[in-house]
Formats: sequence, C-alpha cells, structure tokens
Amino acid sequence: MANLALLQPDVRVAARFIGALAGAHTIVVYPSWCALESSLESGEVDVCVLDAADLGLDGIAERLTSLRGCFPNIAIVASVESEGGEGYFDLGGLGVDGGVVGSSRPVKLRAGIDTALAVARARHIERVLKTRIAEPGPAVVAWAVEHEGGDTSVERLASSLGHSPPGLREVMAEIGLPSPARILLWGRLLLAGARLGDDGRRVEDVAFSLGYTTSTALSRAMKRHTGLTPAEVSRRGGLSVVLDALFPAPIS
Repeated sequence: MANLALLQPDVRVAARFIGALAGAHTIVVYPSWCALESSLESGEVDVCVLDAADLGLDGIAERLTSLRGCFPNIAIVASVESEGGEGYFDLGGLGVDGGVVGSSRPVKLRAGIDTALAVARARHIERVLKTRIAEPGPAVVAWAVEHEGGDTSVERLASSLGHSPPGLREVMAEIGLPSPARILLWGRLLLAGARLGDDGRRVEDVAFSLGYTTSTALSRAMKRHTGLTPAEVSRRGGLSVVLDALFPAPIS
C-alpha cells in the first residue's frame, strides 16, 4: 500500500477518507502544514492529500512550489468537499498532480489517488530515462505511464508530441526504441510494477486496475516483456526492477 499523508484539520472529513481508502493505502492524518512538512522529510510518503480550502490562502503558491521542489517524487492531490469545488483542481502549474472530491464513493477516491500517483511516477520515470535513452524517448514513456487508461491510443500519444503515428514510429526507430504501441504497453507494465512492489497490492487488484481481464493476462505480459513474474517484480523492487528490465542502465 502507498503511504498517504492527509492534511486535514477536520477530524470528521479525515475519518471519511480513512474509511474510504482503508485497505488501499496507509494513511496518516496531519492537522497542520508544519506537522506535514516534518513528516515528509522522512522520505516515506508517496501521496500528499491537501485540503483545497487551504489552497486559496495567501502564500499557498510558494508553499506548493517549495513542496514540489523538495519532494519531486511525491504525488500531490487537492481535495474538495463537493463537485462544485473542482475549480481548485486547476493547480497543475503549482505542482498539484490531481484532485479528488472527498464525498465521492471509495472506488472513485481510490481511482483519483491512482491517477495522481501515475502522474508523479511518470515524472520520476522521465527523469531516470534521460540518462538512459535519447529524446524524445523519456517524454514518450512518461506520457504512456501518465495516460494509461481506456482512452489511450497511439494517435493521442503521437499528437501530444506533434507527430503523426507513422512519424512517431520512425522517430522511435531512429533512437532504438520499439513502436509507440509497444511503449504504451510498457507504460502499463511500469505502473503495474509500481502497484505490485511499491504499493504492495495483489496481482489481481493490479490487473483489474490496469484493464486486464484476468491476473493471468498481466502475468503473461509481464513475463514476456521483462522476464519476471508479478511475484518476482513485487519481491525485487517494483517499479525500479521493471524500469531496469525494459530500459537497462548504460554501463559506466
């Protein structure tokens, strides 16, 4: 399970979050920014959920910018109490990775957290790959991780980078990478690695969260492309071991 830090002074709202996310994440509630920032220095927090009511205060931009600068791998999520508050979610420029409505059903809350984690993990993967593969490879892989989902397509991937699908395929071949379709699959496997190892989730849960109809289908894809079973991925390090299998680090 991912470690989630919840900045929420209202104990009733905090209790609702804990109830909704129990079993999916480990949650620690913090009543103030000071308490939250002290905990982040431990390096054990994966997701930081902030009460959006605080995000309109003077100085919040500086606080969020500092938070992102000091902890680039943490997923930052804004939480509002109703659908009408979703205007708060337009905070990407300040480092917020996603938003959730606190009154949502548990399944929707969990999906919102997963989406923000995917954004943060894509950012981390792109930084790592800049030392391993040529441009635009890191950006392509990061897009595949961040946008994993039912509406993902080679057309959308190519368009986001200013290419046609054939043009992007040619660019990828020139830098020694497989087709965009294969990269989209690898993005799914990278997220699977993170959810298996870093979050400690069951293979069945991970498979369904990524659109596989069975855990066997995920296991087959993971073994074929990384040489590892989901159990081995979970035991050996999660995201990092899948990243190394798909994009080996250059020998120094």
